[in-house]
Amino acid sequence: MTEMKTFITYGTEFFLDKIINKHTKRDIQKFYSSDAVYLIENTTEKTAFNTPKSFETIDQIGALSNLPTLLQYFTIKEARQVVFNETKLDAAKLSSYEGFKSYQLLKPFQGKTYAVIFQFETMDLLKDFQKSSVYQNQFTKEALKSYASEDFTNNMNVVKYLTPEPEPTQEH
Repeated sequence: MTEMKTFITYGTEFFLDKIINKHTKRDIQKFYSSDAVYLIENTTEKTAFNTPKSFETIDQIGALSNLPTLLQYFTIKEARQVVFNETKLDAAKLSSYEGFKSYQLLKPFQGKTYAVIFQFETMDLLKDFQKSSVYQNQFTKEALKSYASEDFTNNMNVVKYLTPEPEPTQEH
């Protein structure tokens, strides 16, 4: 079986639209955040992006689509990566959350910065999910502490809310 890879890049809409227009047959999703435009590509091939964050998809439920998205980056220290890589979310539990559409757990090809992607029908449902025991027990800063480096300066936990359409006040 060929391994699924996920590539993430971000920048200005003008620049990223050139990539999308050049690679119309690729599975590239475009999202907006408060600070940039993001492209996410899922593929078994080489990416269309020049310098993306590159990940192996180690767990997935559903397929990425143009929906409200939570993209979270976090650090897992090397000594705990094998244990963390075996962590799988219960598909039935996730599917029971109102509006749930997809989830991906992403392991970096290089480095210690992992990512997780959750998608829901609406941003409100996505933010409600963040209050759930599933999210609280596995992806909050507190829950990830046992996998993090003792040197807090090497730890990262960044949450980005991405939308398929720009907010009216956003300029890209």
